[in-house]
Amino acid sequence: NSAYDVLAGNTNSFDKKPLVELSTKADALKTSSEALMKRGSDSLFQKKEVKDETGAITSQYDRDKIFQAVKSFTEDYNALVTQTAKTDNTSILRNGVNMIQNTASYEESLSDIGITINEDNTLSIDEEKFKKADMLDVKSMFNGSVSMTGKVYQKAADIYNLSANAASSNSLYNNNAAYVNALSGTLYNSYL
Repeated sequence: NSAYDVLAGNTNSFDKKPLVELSTKADALKTSSEALMKRGSDSLFQKKEVKDETGAITSQYDRDKIFQAVKSFTEDYNALVTQTAKTDNTSILRNGVNMIQNTASYEESLSDIGITINEDNTLSIDEEKFKKADMLDVKSMFNGSVSMTGKVYQKAADIYNLSANAASSNSLYNNNAAYVNALSGTLYNSYL
């Protein structure tokens, strides 16, 4: 693009694909977080009546369903962490770092239920250990807006908004949210 194209708002050659991917991954994490945070009769943590082989009825958590939901959450979390690391948008990076730091504050509690924070800040889940964990501990980590998941959801929403806005912008900002300047015929980027 020439300086004139940029000033005229013709910035279509800037690659917005990474921002679109970032907003897609953030949206996926919001969705998997919402599934875990639901309360009341829609909650994954709503106990179900189960009949055992003797005919006795007990109230139990659906551990398989909860595991699948937490596994989806960890996969979406990992995808967003990985994609966020590829951007140089300082606002997005700041939110990604905050999300990672917040999750790290739960490291011991996560470990107790079979979830490990890896060196690259992604999460791994041990299915066997998770399914044997106290589901009240799992519920306190993942259910409700004040849970760890609620905090992750908020950061994912912030990253989604920032990346979606930057990707759809036709302003004089490029895909790195850097202001594009034309000065003495020279085109350069500088951070705000």
